[in-house]
Order: sequence, then C-alpha cells, then structure tokens
Amino acid sequence: MKKQKIVLFDIDYTLFDVNYFDKYFHKKLSKLLNLNESFIRDSSIKIIIDLVTKEAFLDIDKYIKELITDLNKKKYKKKVEDLLFSSSFFKKGFYKEVEKTLYAVEKIARIGIFSQGDIKFQWAKIEQSGFKHLFDKDLTYIIKPRKLDFLPSLKKRHLNDKIYLVDDKPKIIQEMKENIPSVFAIWLRRGKFIDQAKGIEGFKPDSTITNLSEIVEIIKRN
Repeated sequence: MKKQKIVLFDIDYTLFDVNYFDKYFHKKLSKLLNLNESFIRDSSIKIIIDLVTKEAFLDIDKYIKELITDLNKKKYKKKVEDLLFSSSFFKKGFYKEVEKTLYAVEKIARIGIFSQGDIKFQWAKIEQSGFKHLFDKDLTYIIKPRKLDFLPSLKKRHLNDKIYLVDDKPKIIQEMKENIPSVFAIWLRRGKFIDQAKGIEGFKPDSTITNLSEIVEIIKRN
C-alpha cells in the first residue's frame, strides 16, 4: 500500500520572516503608544529574551503584559492585542515564495505544521496568512515548550505515512532523524540558526535548500 505523503512545516524562518515582526510591530507600536521606536524595541527585545530563556518559548500574553507595564502603557493592552490578533498584521510577513509553494505542495501531499511556541501567537500567523485553508487542522502540531518532546507521539501517529519535515533549525533536523529515521528531513538554510549546523557532528539532512520552492520537486521525487 502506497504511503500517504505528509509535509510538516516549521513556521518561523521557514514560512514566516521573523524580521518582519521585529521591524513593523515596533514601528506600529510607536505610533499607537506615541513613544520612541528604539525605546520600545529595547524594552521588547529584553522581555523576549527573558521569557524565552525562562520558558523556552515566547508566551505572547505574558510578553504583552510585561511590555505595556514596562512602557507604562497598561491602558493600551486591548489595542496592542488587537494590533496582533484582530487585524492582518502577520499577512505580509510570509516569505514571497511561500504561498505559491504551498499551493503546489497541496496537490501532491497533505500539509501540516510542526512548530514550537505559544499556540495563540503561532496560529495567528497562519490564520492571517490568506492560505490557512491549505493546512490540515489534524496535522497542526504547535507544541510548548519544546516540540522535540512530541516526537514519540508524532512517530506513533504516523507509522504508516511518509513524513517530510521542513525546518530551518539544524538541531531539530538532527533530533528528528535520530528519533524517527524514516522522516525525510529538509533543512531550509536561512534565518539565524544557519551556523548551528557547524556544531552538530554528523549533521546530514536528507536535503538542503535555500528557497522553499525547491521542496516541490523533492517531494515529487522522494
């Protein structure tokens, strides 16, 4: 029996350009709160680093609460939340090749998410993308604090499927191959984790790409 093809995508740096969030969120906050953009960014980055260091992911509700407290703008909580979750803020943050690529992949495989972090925050990106309908809700795995903790469950759920993982983080690729060798692991070589590969002995993804569009032919051939 031919195995069903399932492609699981990471979100940040794979589908979504995190630099977009950094650039435009602080710019929009500056206008909303009538504060200096650099001042907001400094506070924001410190809070993000602190939260991620403590919890291994960004809890968006804690982030917003701490940010508006630090900026002395508590009364703007709802407006800051609306900026992220009641608008199309994330829509323009996806890499330009993503939508066309996903439509092509959807013709040959089921599409899902294998991401780490705050479900509310990560899913908002997909929800506002304009191509949410391409993702199978049953294949949406957004795990906190560490998505690697979900590997045993992922393996059990997809024993009879052909799984492709597309991720920008070498460590994720490596651990996926060690735990589920049958997964076809595709390393998307972009984003801030590129150099991580140098520190991983024997790092060998099944395929390495620099543009998401390359996965279409890879999935067809493998």
